[in-house]
Amino acid sequence: MITIFGLFVHPTDALCAVQRIERLGVEQKNIEVLTAAPYHEIRVTGDAGERTISRYAVAGGIIGTLSGAALAAGTAAIVHLPTGGMPIVSLGPVGIIMFALAGLGAVTGTVFSTVRAAGLARFKPSHDDSGLMLEVAKGGLLLAIECGKDLWVQPIKQILCDAGAYDVK
Repeated sequence: MITIFGLFVHPTDALCAVQRIERLGVEQKNIEVLTAAPYHEIRVTGDAGERTISRYAVAGGIIGTLSGAALAAGTAAIVHLPTGGMPIVSLGPVGIIMFALAGLGAVTGTVFSTVRAAGLARFKPSHDDSGLMLEVAKGGLLLAIECGKDLWVQPIKQILCDAGAYDVK
């Protein structure tokens, strides 16, 4: 896939370019908007339904709870202390351990999901142009469009130029 970049000063110009590129037939998942400031009029990459922070938190909590139960059961099975038939760890401390590890798992799942949703875990070499990132840090908007078809490259570049992009790569 070929990635085309366009730098914009004004968010309305970038919005116009995004709308025209979508009308061309490029799927929204292939259009990425990078900006240092929030612009609510531009729908940034991803759908609100794709935000799965709560799912990761629940999954982390379940894994933490099971880990706490396994830790308590494993401790009781591995440590051979004569306890007269009584468990080595009573139910209260086991519950506390399970609760603590459930919280730890939920927090870990939330952090993982947030890092993933923010795009910090992606390493795309095509976005690693320090000049482009410097312009974004100065307040510019960067549109990154992944072209699935080679015949879209020139029309997309033309749309970006017509919409007011001052740097198209």
